Amino acid sequence: MAKDVRGNWDLHQSNGFTLHVQVADEDPNGSFTGRANIHGKAGFTQFRDTRATDDEFTFLMGRGRYTGRFDFQGRLTGTTFDTAHPQSQATWFADKLFGSL
Repeated sequence: MAKDVRGNWDLHQSNGFTLHVQVADEDPNGSFTGRANIHGKAGFTQFRDTRATDDEFTFLMGRGRYTGRFDFQGRLTGTTFDTAHPQSQATWFADKLFGSL
């Protein structure tokens, strides 16, 4: 069963950026629709290639690939990288706990 990633929450990156995440809908298989705004910048970018399972989470936003894992308490942490420059990476964590869908 997928984790429920719906709602509004923040994703804090080690490079100082914060993504304001909005996930509108999620199906039982873990595909979800959503978008994010980088704190301090105008506009939202839609997610592509999304997936949430009971222990993994991934999406593509622009050229950024985000992958993460849920721990046993529902905490979500992960890494991101620029698909055009994979050496450009950052770690991140979400500011909420996630339960089952």
